[in-house]
Order: sequence, then structure tokens, then C-alpha cells
Amino acid sequence: MKLPSELQEKHRRKPMDSEEELLKKLDLYKEKEQYSKALKVCRELLKRKPDHIDYMYNTCIIYGFLGEINKAEALNHKILKLNQNDADALINLGQIKEMRAKKTEAEKY
Repeated sequence: MKLPSELQEKHRRKPMDSEEELLKKLDLYKEKEQYSKALKVCRELLKRKPDHIDYMYNTCIIYGFLGEINKAEALNHKILKLNQNDADALINLGQIKEMRAKKTEAEKY
């Protein structure tokens, strides 16, 4: 049974945002410090292009703002699997280790 044309219109999926539109949304959410929304955009971008290093970097940054350090670390390791000499991923991992060391040191007091 077919739905009346008005109902068909309501039930159609809205068109997916283009990559460019998603990147604009990501910038806006980061600017407004809406990191949960930014993470959703990052996930959508990575769903479309799972090995896109810039999208992985953005996701790592958002994970950092959300305090999800383990996820940021795992994603940096994934970047290194794609490019073992990636300077940004190596620096990020160094910073993560430094943050953990400071936390461990602070917990002593």
C-alpha cells in the first residue's frame, strides 16, 4: 500500500550533508566548544573516509577536549599504522604520555 504523497514527503530521509558542509559544522562546533556535537561530525566523516588522516587528527583533538584520552591514543596508533613516521601522531602520543605521567605524579600527593 502506498502512502499519500504528503506522507511520502515527510518520511523521506533528509539528504546527507556533503563533506564540505560537515567540515563547516565541525569548525563551528569546535569554535563554540560543543565537543559532543563535533565528535558526531568527526564520526560521520570517518565513516565516509576511515583512513583520512586529517579526520583522524580532528577526532583526536575532540577526544582530548572530552577527556577521552584512551580513544585519542588508540586513534593516534591507527594513524601510525598508516604512516609510521607521522610527526603529529608521534607528538600527540608523547603529550598523552606526559599527561598521564603528571596525573600519576599528582596522585602521589
